Amino acid sequence: MVSGLDKGIRILSELNLSLAILLLVLVGILGPTVLLLKSFVENTGGYLSEIVSKTF
Repeated sequence: MVSGLDKGIRILSELNLSLAILLLVLVGILGPTVLLLKSFVENTGGYLSEIVSKTF
C-alpha cells in the first residue's frame, strides 16, 4: 500500500515539475521576454544593494 502511494506521489511530482518547466519555456518564448529579463536584473540589483542595510 505504501509503495503504491510513494509511486503515485513521485508521478505527480514529476508531472508538476514538467508542467512548470513547460510554462517557464512558454512564457520565455511567447511573453515579453525583454521586459522580464530587464525587470529580473533590476530587481536583483536592488535587492543585493539593499540587503546589508535591511539586515542590520
